[in-house]
Amino acid sequence: MTAPVTALQEKFRALRLAETAKELPALLRNAESENWTYHEFVH
Repeated sequence: MTAPVTALQEKFRALRLAETAKELPALLRNAESENWTYHEFVH
C-alpha cells in the first residue's frame, strides 16, 4: 500500500470511519479499473 493511501486510511479512522478505511484499497482498485470520475468515487 502506498503512503497516501495509508495516510487517508488513518484520517478515515480518526473520523471513526474504520470500515471505509478497511475497504479503501478495494474501492480504489474498483474505481481505477472502471475509470470512475472523482464524483463517482466520492458518491
